[in-house]
Amino acid sequence: MTITDERKKNVDFSVPYFDATQALLTTKKSGVTALADVKSKKLRLGAQAETTGESYATGQGFDPVSFESSDAVLNGLRTGQVDAVVIDYPVVQGWLKDKANADAFALGQN
Repeated sequence: MTITDERKKNVDFSVPYFDATQALLTTKKSGVTALADVKSKKLRLGAQAETTGESYATGQGFDPVSFESSDAVLNGLRTGQVDAVVIDYPVVQGWLKDKANADAFALGQN
């Protein structure tokens, strides 16, 4: 769980043990290499609901399609419901360990 000021109001966090940055994941076929491409091409961006990824996307001026879980985010990208997703980098690292995912998807710059 990412530590935010809002979450600190309800959770007694320990000392952080790593930084989870956000990652942009797209299909290799999309030609999208950066979040700016998503914006300029007016593509659909997805994120997991109520996460720092969704907050990040909103903060960058997007109205992301919200998905209930990280699995739903990946499936949304896989099935074309969205053209790119923003989600925690460690989650993307896990997805890309699967050869089928690594063959289909690419990391972009956010």
